[in-house]
Amino acid sequence: MTRHLLTLLILAAVITAGVQAKTYRWINEDGVTVYSQSPPPDGASDVVKPPPPPPTGSEPFPSVQEQLKKLEEKRAARQTQEERRVDRTQQEAQRRAVCETARRNLQALQGPPRLVSISGGGYERLTEERRQQLIQAAKDQIERFCPEPTP
Repeated sequence: MTRHLLTLLILAAVITAGVQAKTYRWINEDGVTVYSQSPPPDGASDVVKPPPPPPTGSEPFPSVQEQLKKLEEKRAARQTQEERRVDRTQQEAQRRAVCETARRNLQALQGPPRLVSISGGGYERLTEERRQQLIQAAKDQIERFCPEPTP
């Protein structure tokens, strides 16, 4: 029994001695970088620190299910971002269309003749009061939907 205990203690001492060994780095006279566990003869060297130990958790890497979940979340975020971009593009196109329509309406209302088409296929003459209301409505739309000044 004591023999096994003595063997175990010697083995533990040998293992821990190897773990604490220093690693030295220096450049020799030929310009080659040398790594060794014993210092160079002239003593000019750097001590290299060992890398940190690996994580000690029960599962050092995320499971496949966790990785798939994260990938799905990223894909959903990208899709949402793309949908927002498409929505902004469509809204911008609609804004430009409303702007151009308002500018054409204003130009038509300010010039002769003062006729507008009606739903039955005919034309109707605008009263001056109605014409001014439509001009103001067109100007309001231009102000709201046209960021650039009217040409």
